[in-house]
This record gives sequence, C-alpha cells and structure tokens, in this order.
Amino acid sequence: MLINTKVPIFNLDNYKIIKTIGEGTYGQLYSVININTKKSYAMKELIANDINYFFQCLTTLGINYYNKHSNILDIYGIYVIIFGEKNFVIYALMDLAEGDWEKEIRRRKELYKYYKEQELVLILKQLVSALAFLQKRNIAHRDIKLENILLFPNKSKNKDSLDKVYKIGDFGEVKNKIKYSVILNTIRGTDYYMSPELLEGINKQKDFIKNNPHKSDVFSLGCCMMIAATLNYGIINTIRNPKNQIDLNNVIRSVLEKKYSKKFSDLITKMLVINENNRIDFINL
Repeated sequence: MLINTKVPIFNLDNYKIIKTIGEGTYGQLYSVININTKKSYAMKELIANDINYFFQCLTTLGINYYNKHSNILDIYGIYVIIFGEKNFVIYALMDLAEGDWEKEIRRRKELYKYYKEQELVLILKQLVSALAFLQKRNIAHRDIKLENILLFPNKSKNKDSLDKVYKIGDFGEVKNKIKYSVILNTIRGTDYYMSPELLEGINKQKDFIKNNPHKSDVFSLGCCMMIAATLNYGIINTIRNPKNQIDLNNVIRSVLEKKYSKKFSDLITKMLVINENNRIDFINL
C-alpha cells in the first residue's frame, strides 16, 4: 500500500526503547533513545484496526507536525508498519516531556504548594498563545485537559519566566474546521472538562451538537485553571451546580478571591460562561 504522508519518516532501527511511560486504548507511549546521538525522545504507538482510523491518525499527526509553536508538542516523524490490509501500527517520534500538568498539580496538592497568581497568569498566557495560534488556522483541539498539557524545562534565562514550559499535546481529537466542518459538530473530549453545551449533548444522548469548538476548548481550559488554582478536582462539580451565570460567577469569585485578585477571578469567569455565545474565544482572550 502506498502511504501518502507529508510527515517525515524516521528510521525505527535507530531508536531503543528505554521504558513504557504511558498506555491507553490507542497503544503505548515509550521513552526511547537515539542509538547514534544518545538523545532521548518520546515515541507514541498508535494501533489502527481499520483503514479509516489509520488515515485519521495520519491526518491528525500531519496537523500537529505542520502547526509548530513554542507551546505545542513537537513531532519529528512517523514510522508505519502494515499487517495485511486492515491492521496498522504508527509510531510517532516526539519531544520527551518531564510529565504532565495533572501530575504536577497532584504533587503540589501533596505539598500544599499553591500556585502564585503570577505563575497561573504566565501558564495561561503560554497555553492561550498556542490555542489562539491554532484558532487563527481554524484548528480546534477538542480535548483540553490537564493530562494533555505537557511540561518541559524552561531554558530561558529570563528571571521573570516560569521554570517550566507548558505545551499542548495529544492531538487525538484535533480537527481542521475547513476540512472537517461536519465532524466538528460531533461530541469530542473528556466529560469532566466538557463545556455545558457538549455535556448537554451527552445527557440527551446526541451524537451531534452544533457548537463552537474553540469556545468549548476555552471552557475546558477554564476548568483546568480552576483545578490548578484550588488544587482541588472537586471544584469542577461545584461550578457545574449553578443554573445561571450570576450564580456561577459568584461561586467562582468566592473560591478564587480567597487567594487571588478580583482581576484574576474576572479573567477566569470570562472563560467559564455557560452560554457559548457570550463566552470569550482564544483570540480575544
């Protein structure tokens, strides 16, 4: 089978697996080392048992590869193994992260080490920069959650910068709005971080729902920010309870303004707006 992909092909034989660092329904995530250069990478294994999913994976990796940004995970190449006509394995070579934001927050929770407001603002600035970049290219991520935000050491010598660089990873649900306008109306993401409009679609057992995927991503990132600010995963259940925006704003402010400024809580309330028509998008954020 002729595989038409513009993503570079890397030589799998040049890499040695060091250990498994993650696994899921898609396959495995490995820490690997280049035998010649001794440089470490992450290598994601994607198992596809039908040709449609196989080409979907190739498309997704292509979108990731060709949309480079300092706060988006770098992919360097792919390697494809084909078994018969219906079974495929794709290996994607990418940067090796120190960990993800979810693990960092759990570590901070154990140490009772809350983020300073300036830290949260700088983290948000990094992530919004990447997501606004994607929005300008009509690309929505559609699965923003703490586990999909990866941490890397910051090599910048700027004393006012964070010691970590936060990058958007796992483009498994990403879609290009121009090419996939129909698919963008399907429900994608992780329930816990979902926007109200997508949750409503799930509760009503809908397969499709009209929504602005960029604004849904804004709400999801707002959920991440609430968890980071409080070091409390249960806060998401708290902000789901209010039935109107005024009550929700009051809940957010009552929680955040115990540790942070009104200006910061006002910023988060703009992200956690129930009606997506009134919710800010990444470009305006």
